[in-house]
Formats: sequence, structure tokens, C-alpha cells
Amino acid sequence: MRCAIRFLPAALAAVSILVLALLTAPRTVSAEPVEIDNAGLVTMLQNLGYEPVEQKYPNGDPYQRIKGSAPDLNWTADLAVNPNSKLVWLEMDFWGLNENQKFPYDVLLEALERNFNLGTVRFIYLKRLRKLRLAGSLPNRDVTPVQIRKLIDEAVNEARQTQHLWNPNKWRVDAAQEQPAEEPDQGTPAEPEAKAAAGEPEEPAVE
Repeated sequence: MRCAIRFLPAALAAVSILVLALLTAPRTVSAEPVEIDNAGLVTMLQNLGYEPVEQKYPNGDPYQRIKGSAPDLNWTADLAVNPNSKLVWLEMDFWGLNENQKFPYDVLLEALERNFNLGTVRFIYLKRLRKLRLAGSLPNRDVTPVQIRKLIDEAVNEARQTQHLWNPNKWRVDAAQEQPAEEPDQGTPAEPEAKAAAGEPEEPAVE
């Protein structure tokens, strides 16, 4: 009994030291995800080997236009950071229709079916502009160059494989009505999908 009492102060001192160490130890704080801005997107695209050219949406927000070439396709894509939806957007517009042309049922159906097998991009039909668009996005959280490259590559690969859908000159002759289509007008930017995601109203469609 006396032996136990003799060691009690030492035991209490050891416990006190342990409690003090736990209270004063630095707490691990989880880092907040890093969001890139327009300047960060420019730097990332340049580091990937692209030459982004800044453009402006009708509302004044900036986006970056990049161009590239594949064996059977020269392509253009627009990328933007949307602070409202916290997304990084990619949009790739295709050829518009002539006034007397309509998308064949089988073309629209195949574009819809392909959406089920795609990863981060989707086909969208722009009624007002009478054209198809490939649109994709990434959450703006710790975005890496690898993710941006993957997003661009998926859009380009899908565009290469589906020229028979978005290029009216590659439709059946009866569907295209033997009228050549015009190339995309890259001078006038289309309404960005990012605006819709941010809840901004779209312009009324004009038939």
C-alpha cells in the first residue's frame, strides 16, 4: 500500500504531461479546395501547349478560345471559368443549318444515344442557332492540367467520330437537300451554357 502511494505523485505527473501535450498539439485543418480564375485557366492552357485567345460573352465575361488540328479535323473550342456555378466550361460549336434544312430524326436520335456513353461532354441542340454543340464541364475544385487535357481530348475525339451528325454535308443527300452548309461563325459567340447554369435568362428562340 505504501509503495502504491509513493508512486502516485509520479503517475499523476505523467498523466498531466500527457494531457497538456494533447491540448497544445497543433490541430490538422483540412485545406479548402483551390479554385482557378480566368488568369489561372490561361496559364494552364498555355502550359498544355495551346495559344488561348481571350474573347467576351455578350455579358462581358471572358472566355478562352483555343484551336487545334487532327488528321481529319480542324477544331475550335471555348473554355471559361464560371464563378457562379463554380464550374470550368468547355463548348465546341458545329456547323449551322441553312434556312431550308432540318436535322433528320436519325441524326438527333444518334446524338442523344451517344450522350449515354460519353464522360464529361454532352451533345446539345441549340434551337435558336440551328446547330449542335458539344458541351462539358469540370467542378472548379483543385483542377489539374491533366483534367483540362482530358476534357479537351474527349471533345475532340467525339467531334472526329461524329462528323456524320454535326456536318450536314455528310448527311444522306436527301436529308441535306443537296444544299451545302456554312461553316461555324466563330466571330459571334453563342450564348454560353454557363449562363444557363448560373440562372440567367436565355434569349427567346427565333424560328
